[in-house]
Amino acid sequence: MKVTEPSPWKDVPDTVDEPINYWQSIPHKTLLQQLSFEAKSLNWILEDFQCFIVNNDKDMVAFLRINGVKLHSLQAIIGILNTNSRRLPLRLYLGVHLGELQIFLEELTLAKHTKKIQDQLPLRFLQALNLVHLRLNIYQSEIELYQKTLIHMEEAIHLSVLAAKEELIPWSRLKLINNYCECEQVMSFLSAWNLYCGFASAIQRNPLIMQMEQNYKFGRLILNYLSQKKKG
Repeated sequence: MKVTEPSPWKDVPDTVDEPINYWQSIPHKTLLQQLSFEAKSLNWILEDFQCFIVNNDKDMVAFLRINGVKLHSLQAIIGILNTNSRRLPLRLYLGVHLGELQIFLEELTLAKHTKKIQDQLPLRFLQALNLVHLRLNIYQSEIELYQKTLIHMEEAIHLSVLAAKEELIPWSRLKLINNYCECEQVMSFLSAWNLYCGFASAIQRNPLIMQMEQNYKFGRLILNYLSQKKKG
């Protein structure tokens, strides 16, 4: 695995495979440059670039800090997933950074890798960035809900098991979540945020290109559970 930081785009591979029928790869460097350019329309400067290149340079996971944008005092970040191995569509994520962890609050599928994708990139990025910009208050409220909601350890175990059943994490790694939660719990209770962080920590051993999706889906799982619990 190649890791690139923080000199923007300098060492990011820009090679692409030849088009196959309808399919077209997207150069990683071109994609990052276009994303950064479109972000300026919102007066967002994307900084502290970190890029992971895997699968023989075909796939990329990148994290970029949105300068000056915080959600509930946490640094906002954009995650981007580009899989030229034809495994997944182009995706953009909005989340927050804390320590060595990222928590993702939004997942947007931008486009499949078709022959028209490069012409569509500017508009797709602009639409996605405008959408997350409009939803910033929603993300802030979600973080507040995670942080103020206390759940019992038994509920944390239940949610972790649900995640394993939905194949968001291998069964063998549930103990990692449990260990994290046990360190954070007080009188058998912990915040939903602590559980989310425990999951984010445990999936760091999962395949890199799947982690943002798994992270986001676990957050939706927690929110759905809390909603059902509130309804009684």
